[in-house]
Amino acid sequence: QTDLFLSQFHEQTIGISGTKGKSTTTSLIYHLLKSSGRDAILTGNIGIPCFDIMEDVKPDSIVVYELSAHQLEYVHTSPHVGVLLNVFEEHLDHFGTMERYKAAKLNLLRFMGKDDIAVIHETLLNDAHSVIANEVKQSKVFSLNDLDGFIDRTALPLKGEHNFLNVKAALLACDAYGVDYHD
Repeated sequence: QTDLFLSQFHEQTIGISGTKGKSTTTSLIYHLLKSSGRDAILTGNIGIPCFDIMEDVKPDSIVVYELSAHQLEYVHTSPHVGVLLNVFEEHLDHFGTMERYKAAKLNLLRFMGKDDIAVIHETLLNDAHSVIANEVKQSKVFSLNDLDGFIDRTALPLKGEHNFLNVKAALLACDAYGVDYHD
């Protein structure tokens, strides 16, 4: 389902993956897009199957798609904007090795083209660039560095460095669709 959906709605899709923080970041992106007046549609691992929302996708819709490693394992299409938050050792009962698990997560970015945008945590930069070969339009790297230029930590209801990273990743993803995070 994921690969078929992405092949049909590639240009309109922000895909979010990571071992931790997927749902938070997906919800943040959806909220930011809706708050800016965009037609955003939520789908994926967050509990809404992608085939259930297909009829709702219009030409100006932005699909916010939470993607698990299981959903990414056999895809051959990446979203237009891919957000890779982190990769920690998990789901080895299914994948067998950390390398296979990480490879599934990297499929989020593996099939990106020259007009696509990758939003990557700085610790995954080398892995990401090894699979996308710097062909993407832009790689936006996020970390806790220069965070104060993005958000006012004291104004956020979410606390903790992990959530600050999720917010920064969400803002960078929305920026790809013209949502100004300085507002």
